[in-house]
Amino acid sequence: MNLEYLYPIWVLLCLAAGALIGSQTDQGVFRGMTNGIYVAFLPVFLLMLGLWLTSWWRPILPPCLCGKCKQKQYRLARPISESPAKVRFKCPECGRVYECSKGRFDEVVENDRLVPYLRHSKWGRWTQNGDKPSPTP
Repeated sequence: MNLEYLYPIWVLLCLAAGALIGSQTDQGVFRGMTNGIYVAFLPVFLLMLGLWLTSWWRPILPPCLCGKCKQKQYRLARPISESPAKVRFKCPECGRVYECSKGRFDEVVENDRLVPYLRHSKWGRWTQNGDKPSPTP
């Protein structure tokens, strides 16, 4: 069975169950179908709420050093060919380039040298690296 048919079948089952329960009680068929729709869309609402809370608590990318660029405004600079786990992003406001890999977000300076910027903490939030050297040579 294809999984893309699973949710429409779930909605139809909730509609039918709501209509059946509504006809057996004093609510009526249409009120029961309305309650069935609520039951059918509740998991989607809860999943979307969980996704929003997760992205609020732990954004995929941290804000830029300039403070003007948020996580959805970065541009993909170029993926690193030798390791697909490392990806470079560029801030469209200030032009800084960052490399994201293994829970770290490092700034790329001249000669492709990495300066540690942020890392994921124990609880998954972005925190400052304790070993942050100055970006000037």
